[in-house]
Parts: sequence; structure tokens; C-alpha cells
Amino acid sequence: MRRLTRVRALLLVVVPVAALVACSSSPADPSPVAAPTEPRAPEEVRLALQESYDLTWGDPRTRHAAEVAAYVRYEEELAGCLAERGAGHVPAPFLDATAPDPGPLSWYDALVPLGSGDGLLVPLQPEAIEVPASRRWPGPAATSADLEACVDGPPAAPAVDPELDDALYRLVTDVLGPDAEVDGYADCLAAAGLEGAVRADLVTTVLDRRPARGPAPDEAVAVAVDGSCRATAFRDAMAALDLPLADFTRRHADRLADLEAQAEGVRQRGREDAARMGLVVSWW
Repeated sequence: MRRLTRVRALLLVVVPVAALVACSSSPADPSPVAAPTEPRAPEEVRLALQESYDLTWGDPRTRHAAEVAAYVRYEEELAGCLAERGAGHVPAPFLDATAPDPGPLSWYDALVPLGSGDGLLVPLQPEAIEVPASRRWPGPAATSADLEACVDGPPAAPAVDPELDDALYRLVTDVLGPDAEVDGYADCLAAAGLEGAVRADLVTTVLDRRPARGPAPDEAVAVAVDGSCRATAFRDAMAALDLPLADFTRRHADRLADLEAQAEGVRQRGREDAARMGLVVSWW
């Protein structure tokens, strides 16, 4: 039986942590919690779970914005250091290092959304964005000695609120238990001519078949089959999480609102830095 595991990559940034996100968590609101009057639809519960995760760990737009701020800060400081040594600088293309992160929807196969409007089983990796010539620093090419003197590795930034994020993680595992697989999933895939004991197996197969850019052949078919094979488990999981998740979001409402305000600050910083560097990005 597959046991639940969670693997996360640290977000690498060179922007000072205090300028991006605050990481201290506040005590939960001790006020009484009223239960929802009626059960919510599965998709409504899923969206609420994703929203809570995005606020405690950082939604894709916020993480991308932090990467932009990190990139711009790094390139500007490098250019300044090289200028002091009499060298020019051409910024490297911006490549977002933030891996696609489905958040709590990856903890259990039953929590992953059913289907995909774009026909993708997992998001495509972003392409590099070139810096326009007008944003480059003129001067002689930097030597290896110049670069060695000026380049430092970026530090790792912590999550938005790791303690509250872990509380959300514990809520899900307490409700759904430690087993992350969907009963009958492998047989269901096999009936449609696909292979995989768990969803990660299907994802690996699809990624191995993808060309340099764009989806794999018949990836939309894999999306549809995967959703069909997990539909019952998805509905059951969302029904079980409905009340506990509503309790969580009400008890931590003030902290979640504070995190949303901080996230918007990070996104605004990213927008401003992208404009200053001349980067054209599409995910604001």
C-alpha cells in the first residue's frame, strides 16, 4: 500500500525575505465555529482547499512574482559589481525556476481535480524570457575573474506560513488517513489501455512522451481517463473534508486575510521589477 509522502522544493530567491513575505504564524481565532448549513459541492470544497493552501504556501502567481524579483535583484547587483570592475553585462534570459505545484491536490490522488480544460495532465514548463537590448549594461565582456568576484549563490526563502501550512496538511491526513492511492485505479486505467498503479505513474508516462514543447500525443485522452477513474474517490474525499475545512478557514480567517494582503505585495513587487527589466510575462 502506498503511503502518503510530501516532497517540496524550496523556492530559491535572492530578494530579502522581509521584502517578500512574512513567515510568522498567528494563533488561531478562538471564537466559536459554526458549521455550514448545507454540504458544499465537491468542486467548491476543492477550490476552498486550494485557496487555503495557496495562502499558506504561496500560490503560483506569488511564487512566480518572487522569482521575478529574485532575478531582477540578482542581475542588477551583478551588473553593478561588474561595472565597478569595468565590465559590461548582458542579463541571462529569465527562466522561472518555480516548478508547477498542485499543492494539497498532490498529497492524495483523490484530491487532484478531475479533468483539465487545456488537455494537460500536468502544466507545461515555462519558456525562457529574453531581456530586451535596451535593458542591457554596455561595456567590455566580463572575464571569468570578474564573474568569480561578483557572483554569489542565492539564499533559500521560507514558505509563506509553514506552521499554518502544516496545520492544513495535518487536517487532510487526519480526515483521509495515510493511504494516498485510489482503489481500483490500475484496473480502471488498464481497461482504457493505459498503465499505472497510481496517478504518478501515468504522469511519468505522459511526461516521457512529451516533445520539447507542447503536450504529449493523446495527453487529453489520458486526462479524461484519469478523471473518470478517480471520480468516485474525489467526491468522497471532498465530502469528508467539507466540514473540517470550513472549520479551519473560519478559525484562521484573520491570518489567511493577512497572508493574502502580503501575497499581493509580492505580486506588485514582481510586476514592478518585470517592468523595470523589460520582461514580458503572461501569468499576472
